[in-house]
Amino acid sequence: EQLTIPIAQFLNFCLGYTCPRTKRAHASTPHTMFIGLCGSPASGKHTVARFLIDEYAFRYITFRDRSPGLPEDQCLQFTNVKEMEQFVTTRWRENFVTCDMDDAVALHYFRQSTWAETVNFRRKRPFFLLVAVEAPITVKYQRYLSRCLELNQPQPTLESFVLHNDLALFDMPSKFQSSFPSHSPSSPPYTKCLPIHALVSVSDLTILNPHPTLPPLYAHLRSLDLTNPERLRPSWDTYFMHLSDLVARRSNCMKRRVGCVLVKDQRVIAMGYNGTPRGMRNCNAGGSTVINVLVIAVWSRLFSLLHDLVLLAKTQEKGLGCAIKVIQAGVREVVYLRPYGMDELTRRVFAEANVLLRQHSPPSMQADPEIAEDAETNRMSE
Repeated sequence: EQLTIPIAQFLNFCLGYTCPRTKRAHASTPHTMFIGLCGSPASGKHTVARFLIDEYAFRYITFRDRSPGLPEDQCLQFTNVKEMEQFVTTRWRENFVTCDMDDAVALHYFRQSTWAETVNFRRKRPFFLLVAVEAPITVKYQRYLSRCLELNQPQPTLESFVLHNDLALFDMPSKFQSSFPSHSPSSPPYTKCLPIHALVSVSDLTILNPHPTLPPLYAHLRSLDLTNPERLRPSWDTYFMHLSDLVARRSNCMKRRVGCVLVKDQRVIAMGYNGTPRGMRNCNAGGSTVINVLVIAVWSRLFSLLHDLVLLAKTQEKGLGCAIKVIQAGVREVVYLRPYGMDELTRRVFAEANVLLRQHSPPSMQADPEIAEDAETNRMSE
């Protein structure tokens, strides 16, 4: 015990925990957002913005031309970026949305540096969420044709639209400007715009919009729960789940990575991952693929310290062997991300031992294809 307490304190110090040792209910405060939308032409950015305005009373802000279809009382237009930034900063408890994220002048105002540093700087603001919107090229082309028809403008060919799409996505004019035909569709100049693919790669959320009409798109947006406050500041469950996911990356198991975090009073006590025992060659280095244990199994040395443990966050829901170790350690609650190797007997053992077992899928981790596949498998098996 004299050896493990300093280790726990060291972990808390390194990870920067300053939370109290007892649980406290957080005061109910309204959560506000400044959502920046980015995406290729005709991907549906302004449609998503309109959804946020209608459903959640967001206000649209821009320093370009006012978005078509938005009434004046829902759209704020500024003459320059500095004016817009000052307005949003002084009203950070209000909801705003913009589609001007690809403007280099707007982003470089926040920091005179490279675009990557500028985006990262803006993402540090606790009320800002960067959302990317994308759609298949054929769907975007049909939308663009409809838009040209409504505005009584010439309709481009598919080839010219693809070139126009690449121009916005990859900032190609700087290298291949002479290769573009003169009949490419008219649009705002991209000489001062950032490559959209770079913004998409650092976005907090990517929305796929292949929907031909508004009702299915709006239904999809509601299911995403865009205004969930956990997208800005994770809850304790989400916080520890991300830690366990990071710990799992140390795993050398050839079958599946598993991470685990032991928590008491919102403080990390221990962390571990599955792999070969100490002194043996790792599985991914040619070691045994049979002898693969959870490193957290060294709990037996910590039982005297963990007799009053509250929470166990895991990336995988394990089987009966791990369940027995969890119960013997005095764990009162197990939170897992994905089910794996769990049978009904294990669930009954947890229930009889009064250990709460529940699944938690954070909004920030639901886009993981593996999570979506596991969720679909669970639905099919029920």
